[in-house]
Amino acid sequence: IFVMGAGAASIYTAEAREGRVMPEIRQMARFIFKVTAIIIAVGTAACSIPLLFGGQTPLRAAFSSLWITISAFATGGMTGQSMGIMAYHSWPLEIISVCLMFFGIINFTLYGDIWKGRVKRLLKDIEVHTMAIWILGLVLVLTIVVMSGDYFNSFTALLRRVVFLVISAATNVGFSTVYSGQLIYAMGSGALFMIGVGMIIGGSSSSTTGGIKAFRIGICAKTVVQTLREALVPDRVMPRTFYYHMGRKVLTADLASSAMTIFLMYILTFAVGAVAGIICGYDALPAIFESISAASNGGLSAGIVSPGMPVFLEVVYIIEMLLGRLEFIAVFAMVLQVVHSLEPKAGWWWERRRS
Repeated sequence: IFVMGAGAASIYTAEAREGRVMPEIRQMARFIFKVTAIIIAVGTAACSIPLLFGGQTPLRAAFSSLWITISAFATGGMTGQSMGIMAYHSWPLEIISVCLMFFGIINFTLYGDIWKGRVKRLLKDIEVHTMAIWILGLVLVLTIVVMSGDYFNSFTALLRRVVFLVISAATNVGFSTVYSGQLIYAMGSGALFMIGVGMIIGGSSSSTTGGIKAFRIGICAKTVVQTLREALVPDRVMPRTFYYHMGRKVLTADLASSAMTIFLMYILTFAVGAVAGIICGYDALPAIFESISAASNGGLSAGIVSPGMPVFLEVVYIIEMLLGRLEFIAVFAMVLQVVHSLEPKAGWWWERRRS
């Protein structure tokens, strides 16, 4: 992207990375490293406590805690156990993991504001509002859906699983406290659908998460409001819509267009991956779930991803993961740059062939 000159700025904006943590790249890298190191150190120490009380040796507890902390903050989703985080059977560890997940979805620019004492910017940011509404809505709906069944024998156990699953899905971490079979057959198709939907957005821009990003979803929602306002007012009136993201800003047509474009690219990718799963013989809902998980880098699985899955589907999911992680624009920019660099050679070869 950096070799594209003036076009790099528009690509950077289209990827929902408007803000800068620090004035210089070197300062920015140091700040991100410092924040990450502090969170990982504190998180590792906090996770070690329930593991030590659970009977693990100090060395094993330290290693497991480091793995869980990095995975939760960097939204990796892997632990040192084949069963994942549910192998530890520790609700204190789940609470700490949830806190680390939230740390991972925050924009590093907002960390810079917090570092400078500008906490109000965090509370007013469009990404924070979008994620709060999204997660609370998912928890409420999924709780109602799961309560309609008889899988959980107590409301406390239900709420514990639902809250953890929703936050894990919404932050694209991929930790799970239920098996994929339990998610599909015991909790029901409604729960599977809601958790799949939960993985679509991801966290903030300039964070460790995947997905469409809360910034783009917030901008898309603001665009809908802007369109409705324009339709309801007289032609001579030009209403303006504002949003707060590193300051109060006016919603522009270019920003709305770029957000909508990336949103549609993700939806198209989800659809292509789902169709690929259906072609391979899987049911529609699990195929949609796995496609969303791959493109959003969510990490949760409905059981399709396994050592015995079709090679064709593996390739499709790999492409989805790369496109989703790099957010399309960077990939397209790289391809166009390569094609552009080959144009003179291709033209020379064609002219020589004609002569």
